[in-house]
Amino acid sequence: MSDRSPARLFAAVSPVALLVIGGAVVIAALLDVPWYLLLALALVLWAAAIALVSLRVMAKSDRPDNVDPFALRVPWRFYVRDAQKAQRDVADTITQTADGPIRDRLQTIHERLGDGVDEVWQISNLGQTLADNRKRIDLDDLKRRLADAENGGGNNSDRVSALSSQLESASRLDERLEATTARLDTLDAQLKDAATRAFELSTAGEIGAAESLISNVDHVVDELEALRLGLEETG
Repeated sequence: MSDRSPARLFAAVSPVALLVIGGAVVIAALLDVPWYLLLALALVLWAAAIALVSLRVMAKSDRPDNVDPFALRVPWRFYVRDAQKAQRDVADTITQTADGPIRDRLQTIHERLGDGVDEVWQISNLGQTLADNRKRIDLDDLKRRLADAENGGGNNSDRVSALSSQLESASRLDERLEATTARLDTLDAQLKDAATRAFELSTAGEIGAAESLISNVDHVVDELEALRLGLEETG
């Protein structure tokens, strides 16, 4: 079954689509439109309904719906959970804010936090994969084998070089993991701070402060994207 099949099935059984098509056909029948034109009209409307709902469903699928913190291990799940909570907190704030410029800007912040959730989810998956690769390297065993090879004389130069390279790889992975978690710690705190400031904005109503917060959230999301791209390049 293709990726578009679920959307088409949804459209095919949509009560709204049936209601619209049925209403249009009834009106056409009351106007004495020939049966073959009624059939053509029904088919056109049906195809349009399928296309419309399919586009809506696929548009929603552009952003992953399978973000599940508990599919990851610690600490990665905490980063995803915190990002989701920040977005939910802003959503709660929006429901308590009257219509107007501040609410509109809070909605923008909410959407950008959604982008942030996506980035954190991808980063955390990449980070966990990186951590898994690191766990496959047994440092104690490598060091022991390297010491044996070095004590074995010049005939073991190729083996010494290979084992040394593996140790260097492990060291680079450790550095990469440490840098990734340190950066995520900072960005995670900034996302939570954004949710807190969004609540303050809902009561203060300062447009300038709202614009500043949007800029800050944009910066955090851009930083998350850069972190993800860096992990993808080194992965």
